Amino acid sequence: MEGVNSLVLKAKNSTALKELVCRLYEPLILKEASKYPANIREDLIQEGRLIVLKAIDGFDFSGYVKTSVRRGLKRYADGQAK
Repeated sequence: MEGVNSLVLKAKNSTALKELVCRLYEPLILKEASKYPANIREDLIQEGRLIVLKAIDGFDFSGYVKTSVRRGLKRYADGQAK
C-alpha cells in the first residue's frame, strides 16, 4: 500500500501517472460495474475512472477509492434506473 500511496502523491502532477493509477484500479472498477445492467456498464466504467481521478486529486486515497467506486457506481446506476 505504501507504494501506491507514493505513486498517487506523484500522480497529482503527472497525467501519465494518473493513467497508471487508473489502470491499477481498473479491475475493481470492472468488477463493481459488472454488478449492474449491461446497458449502463460503459457509463459506469467511465464514472469509476473519474472517481479514481478525483481521489488522486483529493488524496483521501487508501480505502477511499474502493468505497467511492462502489458508492459512485451504485448512485449512477440507481439514477439511470429511474
